[in-house]
Amino acid sequence: MVSPLDLSYMKLVRFTFSLIDCWPHRDMKSKNPIPLTNNKFLFCVILFVFVAELIYIKNNVGVLSFLILGHTYITVLITFNSLFRLTLPWNKKYRQLIIDFVENIHVFHYKDESEYSKKMHNKIHKASLYFIVFLHVQMYFGIILFNITPLLNNIKAGLLEEKLSPNVTIDIELSIYYDLPFDSQENLKAYSMVFLLNFFVSFVNTFVMCINELFISLIAIHLWGHFKILENNLINFPLPKLTDQNISYDEEESIAVKNLLIKYMKQHQVATDFLSKTVNVFGPTMCLYYLFQQISECIVLCELCKLDAEALGKYGILTLVIFQQLIQISIVYEIMASMNEKIIKAVYNLPWEYMSVGNQKIVLFFLQNVQIPFNLRALDIVPIGAQTMVTIIRTSFSYFIMLRTIAYD
Repeated sequence: MVSPLDLSYMKLVRFTFSLIDCWPHRDMKSKNPIPLTNNKFLFCVILFVFVAELIYIKNNVGVLSFLILGHTYITVLITFNSLFRLTLPWNKKYRQLIIDFVENIHVFHYKDESEYSKKMHNKIHKASLYFIVFLHVQMYFGIILFNITPLLNNIKAGLLEEKLSPNVTIDIELSIYYDLPFDSQENLKAYSMVFLLNFFVSFVNTFVMCINELFISLIAIHLWGHFKILENNLINFPLPKLTDQNISYDEEESIAVKNLLIKYMKQHQVATDFLSKTVNVFGPTMCLYYLFQQISECIVLCELCKLDAEALGKYGILTLVIFQQLIQISIVYEIMASMNEKIIKAVYNLPWEYMSVGNQKIVLFFLQNVQIPFNLRALDIVPIGAQTMVTIIRTSFSYFIMLRTIAYD
């Protein structure tokens, strides 16, 4: 293997991004494995669906109950989020972030530096592989169940029967509701067209919503690996060859110590700079995502609270994915943020008392740099971490109780 893209999970990441044309193939001068995909075409399709969903809501507010319209509220929120995220590949900073991650930040590039680095690379490889496979299983099952459940209900109601009793009408269920120029319940062909469109839209929305969280989490996991390697290097900093006549580093050792200190400072600077770039690029996305979480969790809990087979089929995995992604990102970044204190402690415990004055000044400068806290605020406003996660979940359950009371009254 000569590149991180040769790793199995990175091949899967690249393929998944390529499905919705969000991988910078042109910037990386690589061949797109799925040449028929086009990001701007997908944006136009999702924009059409978003407008049609809004028209449907406008025409049915006061006509349908909140619980019935709640399904469309959820899909509108998801569609709007995916619409915004489909514009990310148009941003040069986003494309450059992916390139920097693959070419500079990926722990694959540091696996040969030491035994600990190799061990950490293998650990991150396994964790990333399990995480990505689990997320893909969630996505595919979620898409299938979200679309198949309404179809099965329609078949049970007699959708495929050639003749129905004169007094029997079928209330067709859809996975996504919107106003169209034709009646999707008019005949089987019209319904089939809408079903296929809904399946395609569900596929695009699910992948767009999930791959950004996948990439953000993947970055956090690898940066955590960088800080763990740096911490280990600092803890195992070489001591001087002490003798009765020498109680400090000799001249040759001092030169080696200086080079090591500069190297570790650069490693820390590269990791923290990339973290800042990540937060800046995904800042608006994370703010919008937290808002989406706050609203969607309330509604999806209302839809799920019936706890029948239909509700579990349509909203079970969707609810799991929504909560899991919020918890996943928050915990991953919280764990990474905890490395800041460990790095500070490791730098403070360097054997500076054996160093020359010049190297002691470098250690002091290093210590000042590592005490700057990580920038983990989306748009410098919303903190990314466990505290925000707990606040959103607690508030969502409070609103859920209120909405459920209103819906059933």
